[in-house]
Amino acid sequence: MTEKLQEKRLSVKRDIVFKRIFAHKGNEAFLTEFLSSLLNLKIRKIEIMHDIHLEKDIEELLVLKKKN
Repeated sequence: MTEKLQEKRLSVKRDIVFKRIFAHKGNEAFLTEFLSSLLNLKIRKIEIMHDIHLEKDIEELLVLKKKN
């Protein structure tokens, strides 16, 4: 994989990517599976109470990338 292509990918280790995958309404199944695996427990149901809005986080990330 070229360096240019690698730079365009966002790592799940970034808070913004993690939130988009696991804390977004509609992705409860991903969060349930993740926590079940991590905690070695059977989780039957998870409800995300407050949907997250990442627009501001994305803008800040893009501004930081432009500065570097």
